[in-house]
Amino acid sequence: MDIGVIPELIVTLIAILYVVAIQQWSRLNVSARSAVRRNELLFIVLGILLAPLVTGVLFGMGIYLQSIVNHTPNFGVAAIFVTVAYEFALAAAMVGGFPAHFILKHRGMAGVWGYAIAGAIIGLLTGGILMMTELFSLPAQHEAWRIAMRLVAFAAMGAASGATFWIIARPRPGAPDNA
Repeated sequence: MDIGVIPELIVTLIAILYVVAIQQWSRLNVSARSAVRRNELLFIVLGILLAPLVTGVLFGMGIYLQSIVNHTPNFGVAAIFVTVAYEFALAAAMVGGFPAHFILKHRGMAGVWGYAIAGAIIGLLTGGILMMTELFSLPAQHEAWRIAMRLVAFAAMGAASGATFWIIARPRPGAPDNA
């Protein structure tokens, strides 16, 4: 295995564990907000704005881990990539996540896994679009493996953001469908 894919593997593993932790937490059914009436649209907008931060942080962590693997640790560059990744993830959330929320609610798939899968699909599509130049210029087979791992990491980061969106904007049981 190419050592260069280790950061993608670590970020993917952390993102998957994050989604599983959110799913386990949701089973506890402990929510201080359950008795509070809230404006559904406000929480949807907050979810759209805050969930991409997870992608930004995970992406920045992956960049930092990659710099450690390359023996040139650079936290400053990783911090810059957090903001850049947040901006791309925010755009993906607005273009794909907002409609996905309403589709999932309409189809009755408004659980954490529905949002995680939708986020993974959006993350995979976003990663594929961002990496299009690399996909067309593959010099060697090991590069194809590295690009595949990056796409898996994009999907895992999208799943983590989708689960985060669900935590913030999830529909309450018995709430009217006014979102």
